[in-house]
Amino acid sequence: MILWGVGGVPIGALVAGIGLLLYSDAKGSTIWKFGIGIFLGIILILGLGAIGHIPPLFGIGGTLILLLFIGIVWLWAKERMALKGSSTTAADLKLVGYVFMLITAWFVCGIASIPFLKALEGEAPTSPVHVIVFFVLGWLFLFLSHYKSRKQQG
Repeated sequence: MILWGVGGVPIGALVAGIGLLLYSDAKGSTIWKFGIGIFLGIILILGLGAIGHIPPLFGIGGTLILLLFIGIVWLWAKERMALKGSSTTAADLKLVGYVFMLITAWFVCGIASIPFLKALEGEAPTSPVHVIVFFVLGWLFLFLSHYKSRKQQG
């Protein structure tokens, strides 16, 4: 359980990403850049976590998430206008997944900030059940969009 909690998902994602790059005949330099980049990113994030709570990072991160979401929706809209048939359904499922992921990020920020807000000291934290539901829904719709896109191609 400790191994899973400390590094299971990042290590698994790194191994899966490298495996998929190998499977898809990516160049060796691409595989090395991916592996080193992800590894250094994980180390940087863990290093930031060791520094302690840095409130401005959350404001900056939230702003970046919103800007990225707006960018994704803008690109999604342009892509969807060119689609026909069941490809539009796949695109719509992607949009639903992105919306659930944005909502989840918003809820996670709220839950994570509660221990650091003086105004809410002593308050019982809310149940994070909605977070897992939004995460699952987000990933489900992203999966469905990829499944639907694959059906269209085949």
